[in-house]
Amino acid sequence: MPQATPREKLIAAGPAALSLPELIAVILSAGTRKESVFEIGRRIAEEYGVRSISALGSVHEMMGAYGIGRARACQLSAALELGRRLFDPGSGEFPVLRNPRDTARYLDGMARLSREQFRCLYLNTVNRVIRDEIISIGSLNASLVHPREVFHYAIHYSAASLLLAHNHPGGSLEPSREDLQLTRQLLAVSRVMGIPILDHLIIGPTGWFSFQEHGLLTEAPGL
Repeated sequence: MPQATPREKLIAAGPAALSLPELIAVILSAGTRKESVFEIGRRIAEEYGVRSISALGSVHEMMGAYGIGRARACQLSAALELGRRLFDPGSGEFPVLRNPRDTARYLDGMARLSREQFRCLYLNTVNRVIRDEIISIGSLNASLVHPREVFHYAIHYSAASLLLAHNHPGGSLEPSREDLQLTRQLLAVSRVMGIPILDHLIIGPTGWFSFQEHGLLTEAPGL
């Protein structure tokens, strides 16, 4: 018996039964000569994740990032905008993050991404997330993650503090030299701006690493 298509699965079991790749496949409706619609959905979900998809609202950005045509990019962009307009900010979507474990749990989806991603969580005075932004996708270095981008959002959303996070698709949770250098650079700016960085988490398939728990958010020379 042939496997049900995402659209057939949606009709039979409802949208909650569909995975992220299947939901994307339903929105896009058709594939290309090189890829089936489900293969496109799976590739987008695995490489970028739901937060990255929602961060790319521009049709041209989606066309470039995901390798899809204008019509499909318009469909995906419109679906995301509909979701944004229906979303109620007071519904409790964004949690209070009291410790590294809370943050790691909230960012659990990053552990399954196949590409490195740098995210910043902007918090209010009670440590509730008020904004979750994708700062960069790809290799983590100072040229891709610029303090200007990180603190632009902090000022725009009147954040009281922020949390940094990135994933290591390869599995190692040890911070690299680039990780340490970037953290030091961002900490220096945070002190000048008066917007503290509470932690920097590395997320991987086997767990997570907290800079705060390991004393790496100090003035230590090794940082």
